[in-house]
Amino acid sequence: FGASAGWKSVAYVNTLSLSRWSLWLAALLIGVMVKRASLERQFLTRLVVVLLVLGSLEALYGLVQAMVPTTGVLGHTLYYQGHARGTYINRNHFAGMIEMTWPLVLAYLLSLSPWEETRKLKVKHLINSDRFNRQLLIAIFLVVMLLALVFSRSRAGITGLALGFIAFMGAMAFSGAGLRRGFWLGTGAAVVLLLIYCGQIGFDSVIERFMKIDQETGRLNLWRDAWLIVQQHPFGVGPGNYEIVEPVFQVNAQTTRLSIHTHNDYLQLLVETGWPGFLLLTTGWLYLLVRGLVGLRRFFRHFGYSRHFFMAVGAWSGLVSMAFHSFFDFNLQIPANLFYFAMLIGILTHIFPSSYTHHHHKTAT
Repeated sequence: FGASAGWKSVAYVNTLSLSRWSLWLAALLIGVMVKRASLERQFLTRLVVVLLVLGSLEALYGLVQAMVPTTGVLGHTLYYQGHARGTYINRNHFAGMIEMTWPLVLAYLLSLSPWEETRKLKVKHLINSDRFNRQLLIAIFLVVMLLALVFSRSRAGITGLALGFIAFMGAMAFSGAGLRRGFWLGTGAAVVLLLIYCGQIGFDSVIERFMKIDQETGRLNLWRDAWLIVQQHPFGVGPGNYEIVEPVFQVNAQTTRLSIHTHNDYLQLLVETGWPGFLLLTTGWLYLLVRGLVGLRRFFRHFGYSRHFFMAVGAWSGLVSMAFHSFFDFNLQIPANLFYFAMLIGILTHIFPSSYTHHHHKTAT
């Protein structure tokens, strides 16, 4: 594992690299397929309904785990007892999944409102709408998802939730769509419900998690060791090969367990792909976020309050949440969350000018 070997090798274990490349290729294909399918009139509606059902079931399971600590994950009870985690072993990955799901559910909820009928969406118009009962049900499930995320006690997940909400509001404002009084009343009601249920379940444990930030150095030690690898391997150790090299450079992280991930998606990308791969992919990632925000503004000017617009706003907000969360966890190393991530990219990029035609969205809901 000398420095000279790092300069010469593409990967220490080729089979691990092949496995990781296969995973990335699968994510790319999912993103492309979702992007193309999103141009169809009803695809996004069907997709968000599936995500609503899946996210709600995961959230309900997570709340049971939070209230009944002995409840495991499909019989597995070893880790994170008393934390909401759904069918995930790691609470942070559960939080990551909810982070990427709830903005799409909120977007779908808003798309059901009669935005085009009046510039001032009054409460009485909302209540008298035929869609009000459906919106109310969706709002309840949305609150359940947010409650489960809070009781995952994932600090990065909870902070990412807040940033995602800010990103959602910012994208709506930047695009020119804005938000009506009904949205703020609904948000206020949701916050009140969250506080009530948090008080009933016990919010103290969540606060305690944030108070322990300065007492935990596990991630920092992993990051220091990972940086040593980067210094010795500027061109990377090969995709999926961090777990092979890490024990040799384990200086700061004194643990008897093998560290498979750096708990930082960006740092792991740097370790495995080197500076060339890291700079290429992170530059592309930043370009996607900026172009996505600009694309939302352009799309709204052409097509107004279409469902495609709202779903793209939700996808962009979810990506912003994950952009933050990835600094502290390894959500994108987990196939399920990586595929969710690719799906959001597909939804966002389908509004880019090269992807749609006037005919596709002239009739969009």
